[in-house]
Amino acid sequence: MARASVDNVSRELCSEGLLVTVKGAGTYVAGGAGGAAFLNIFVILNTEVVCLQSQFMERTWNSTVNEAGLQRNITVFGNHELDRFLPLIRKDRMARIVWNRPALSSYALIKELQKAGYVQVLINRAVPEYNYFATDTMAGMDGAFRALKEATPDAVVGIIPPFLNPTQFYLSEREVCFYETGTKHGFKLVAGPRKETMDQSGIMKSVSGALNLGADIYFVPDYYVTPYVIATIEG
Repeated sequence: MARASVDNVSRELCSEGLLVTVKGAGTYVAGGAGGAAFLNIFVILNTEVVCLQSQFMERTWNSTVNEAGLQRNITVFGNHELDRFLPLIRKDRMARIVWNRPALSSYALIKELQKAGYVQVLINRAVPEYNYFATDTMAGMDGAFRALKEATPDAVVGIIPPFLNPTQFYLSEREVCFYETGTKHGFKLVAGPRKETMDQSGIMKSVSGALNLGADIYFVPDYYVTPYVIATIEG
């Protein structure tokens, strides 16, 4: 088939709403438009580069869809590419949107799409006014303390308080959940000094101060601090 014929067919399908073309992104099946067979799923990662996380997510989504025998067109991209793919999303009201740890800067768009009737899923963001599904931090913490109560009811549980940062409010949420559920289950809770800076010396000062409390178990809300905790214990 000649290239010109392909282009003509493509333009005709676009005019009928079966395909959607976005400059710089390509031509895609318009899920749900005009009875198209495929449903488009857009997975938006909170990352600025193609990384192991994005590659893992893409493999996992495609594998799951294939195993289930579903007809889905999955597009995985980083938050930095949102402007490029947003026109495609806006043209497809039947699209499903998955936000993996969405950035605060995305919340206005999430709300806009919600009002427009888009089905969205937010992963690892417990923000009730935006969420459809999210990791339930409180429930997870409650389950952990319940199991700990059965195993070591007299344990002293410590926390290494996170650095207070308005763009990482979820860390403060985890800290609140820690105190509420720990108190609920009757544990003695202790807290180390809150790190004042995000540099290495500030983190080490906070970690050392917390470990000096001699708690039996420690909760580390900020995964970035975990390697420092391990290094301090092993050292």
